[in-house]
Amino acid sequence: MGSLLTAPLVVFDYFANAMTLLGWIINNAIWNVMVGTGIAAVPFITLVLSEWFKARQEGDEAGTKGILTVNRIETRLYAMILAYAFTCLPLLQVQLATADIDESRSLECGTRQFAAGGWSEGAFGATESSIGGQQARIPLWWAGVHAVSHGLTAAAIHAIPCSTDFESIRMELDLHSVEDPGLQQEVGEFQRQCFGPARNRLLQEGGTIEATRAMDVDWIGSNYFQTTPGYYDSFYAGRPIAGFPYDADRDVSRPNTGPGMPGYPSCREWWSAESVGLRARLHEEVSPGFWDDFRSVFTSSDAEDYVIRRLVSPARVRPAATWIRRWWAFVAWTAAASGMPP
Repeated sequence: MGSLLTAPLVVFDYFANAMTLLGWIINNAIWNVMVGTGIAAVPFITLVLSEWFKARQEGDEAGTKGILTVNRIETRLYAMILAYAFTCLPLLQVQLATADIDESRSLECGTRQFAAGGWSEGAFGATESSIGGQQARIPLWWAGVHAVSHGLTAAAIHAIPCSTDFESIRMELDLHSVEDPGLQQEVGEFQRQCFGPARNRLLQEGGTIEATRAMDVDWIGSNYFQTTPGYYDSFYAGRPIAGFPYDADRDVSRPNTGPGMPGYPSCREWWSAESVGLRARLHEEVSPGFWDDFRSVFTSSDAEDYVIRRLVSPARVRPAATWIRRWWAFVAWTAAASGMPP
């Protein structure tokens, strides 16, 4: 008999487990107060009075008015008792089990994933039915609502295909920025000495620029500027760049360079050279873990260029002047704290 009056219900996390039990324990306490004070009987009294008042309003023309009133009260009373029994009377003992969630799989998919075995035995943790020795009970109707709603929710979640959480990737990408002041300065120099002149030359040539090309030439790593003669192959760095050795055919007439010293790379070399080029160094600014997650979804180099493009956007590359201002602000604050002039 005890098992027949038990409601085995499922929740999806341990917090919901505790809150559900606590909620029904409080509900039971309120119900006991309503029964003890007679408040629970108020609707029944209201039913009898309302039917009596209606019979008085209708008059005494019909000789069976009394029998009709009794029948009305009886019919509505049965309906009210059933409503009370199903929705208010806590008949069932609550037994909550927390679903076993595969955390690693859930992180990969971006949605809650149940452990292998689904709803079979052993898929849930230990059941809970009381808090502090107080037993939680639940009415029949609300036990059914809980079972149906959570079952439909679980089925809907299970139907979601396991795919990459693109929102998480975007949010993680937004957390990356160029933190190295030297690299920030070099990106600014590349923009002034390579991207600016190349874009000016393109605009001076006139003509119509297609929409796809307009998007490509709108950032410093433009594929069009790198592959089209007369652009990045025609402009050079304004100073010797570390990692690019002196080239006599290229740098013989340039200052501050010579054999065994850094040279002046072309903008194409400066951007695309392996390991020492700007693109490779910006690539290293992004954590390896992010690249692993990113490559599991996107395989083309164009997708990696999109990441680097966001990395070098003005909002993410803090100019060197910002660091200088922060340094002087720190010096001034330190001097003020010590009572000495900066």
